[in-house]
Amino acid sequence: MSVDIKNERICLESTEDTSPAELSSRIPTDHARYHFFLFKHTHEGDFQESIVFIYSMPGYKCPIKERMLYSSCKSPLIDIAEDNVGLTVVRKIELDDGSELTEEFLYDEVHPKKDIIRKKFDKPRGPVGRGPKRITRPTAGNEDAGSDVNGQT
Repeated sequence: MSVDIKNERICLESTEDTSPAELSSRIPTDHARYHFFLFKHTHEGDFQESIVFIYSMPGYKCPIKERMLYSSCKSPLIDIAEDNVGLTVVRKIELDDGSELTEEFLYDEVHPKKDIIRKKFDKPRGPVGRGPKRITRPTAGNEDAGSDVNGQT
């Protein structure tokens, strides 16, 4: 799908069946485009058909008005496709180069690998040599509020 910049409308460019291997060649390198791709694949022994929304923007090769129109129309287009048309978009992908779009890439996007063992966050050590901690505010029941931990004023 493309955006007609002059009339500010979204136009259907093509509805051809495309395999995942052919998909990267369908991504233009000089203009932005929207793509709804029906990704047919097998996951854990089950055949699945997942709808993937692909927003391709070839970086600064496009005029600023085209970039702004495409980015501002993306969310309403997805909302209309899901709410009015009834499509269930499983994954939304933004890319600037079609060469990274492979069947393996799509599979990993639709079914991300889960980390079974997650390392617990280790709190970093504080700076070395900062000395003993000092009380900076008086606490309830402490009459000697102006002294530090060593009892000095």
